[in-house]
Amino acid sequence: MMKKHEIISLFKSNIEAHIPTSIPKVDWSILASDQQNILDIDVISKPSRIIFSFKAVLATVFILAMVVFGIGLFSNQPIAVVQNPYTNVVYQNTLSVSAVSTATLMSNYTATTVSSNRALSMVSKLASTDTVTTIEPYLGMIETVTGQNAGITTTNQESDNPLYASKVLLSTFDLLGNPINYTLYFNTTSYSERNDQVRFEIEGIFLYKSFQFDFVGKKEIEDDQEVLTFKTTNGASNYVESIYKIEDNESKYSIVIVENNLVVSRSKIKIEDENGTRKIDFEYIDGSNYGVYQFKYEVEDGINLLKIEYQTLINNIEESGQMKVEIKTDQITGITTYQIFVQPDDEDEYEYESDRNVDHDDEDDHEDTEDPEDEEDPEDEEDPEDVEDPQDTED
Repeated sequence: MMKKHEIISLFKSNIEAHIPTSIPKVDWSILASDQQNILDIDVISKPSRIIFSFKAVLATVFILAMVVFGIGLFSNQPIAVVQNPYTNVVYQNTLSVSAVSTATLMSNYTATTVSSNRALSMVSKLASTDTVTTIEPYLGMIETVTGQNAGITTTNQESDNPLYASKVLLSTFDLLGNPINYTLYFNTTSYSERNDQVRFEIEGIFLYKSFQFDFVGKKEIEDDQEVLTFKTTNGASNYVESIYKIEDNESKYSIVIVENNLVVSRSKIKIEDENGTRKIDFEYIDGSNYGVYQFKYEVEDGINLLKIEYQTLINNIEESGQMKVEIKTDQITGITTYQIFVQPDDEDEYEYESDRNVDHDDEDDHEDTEDPEDEEDPEDEEDPEDVEDPQDTED
């Protein structure tokens, strides 16, 4: 057994064996070399990390772009691009015919705000089963749409109305060769194009003669079929709507006239241009009554005419024949009316005179000008005999 002093001596020798006997020397050249290697590694690694980060950002942007492109490619909701549909020649003629036809018919309703008798007259004509009076309300529309075989000219102009981005001027001629202008101000509220199928909607105001109407034009796709609607209105309960689409491989306009929320007329027209002659096929349906009329503009003995061939089934009675429509002008008042010569195939010829509600621009300006002497004479204002008949001012 070891003694106490032997154990202490053993611990002391073991401890002293781990204590250095001299001060350690530092080799500064080796240390400097090691630090330079560390700096070189940092300098090289920092640009590498920057390059790696830049590539990661580019890759992320590319992936996001592909995702957005894929959504636009496969989504059923196309990316909308606001445009003016009237700048597209594909839709110019259709939009113009729809606008002119609805505005011309709508002007009849605007006149009814001045005379209730006028409104009753309009309805009675539409409800009539007579071969001539059936088409009577449409003669102004046919006259302006034919435009003496020149059709309707569309001109896009810079809008001078701060409320609307687009302005379009529609120009045509009446049966006498006088110019008639329609001005549209509107905004394109939606426009999209996908797989060669265009959808759009426009809303605005329509200036025709001294009248102003609201309108909405819309092109949609229904059952893979293009449908273009154009509604002109002077109030929520009165409007004329034109619906253009292809039926039985033929392009037709369906026209609906609504008065006081009641449909008073339904008709269809088809327009064809052959060898410089414009033909308009007019189809009228009223319950079991039915009529087909073909209109052509011609000049006969220096007189501008609308020639009509017709075939009707009214009250279970079939009738066919021809008509000629010319304009008669009163040499004293200047008021114009339609003179209609009717030649049924199985009956004697007869004549029919009808009111005409188509005025060219010069007549409108003349009617709006008042005589200063009439303004200064209060007796003239109070005398009921001097008050103009609304039906006369309309012409």
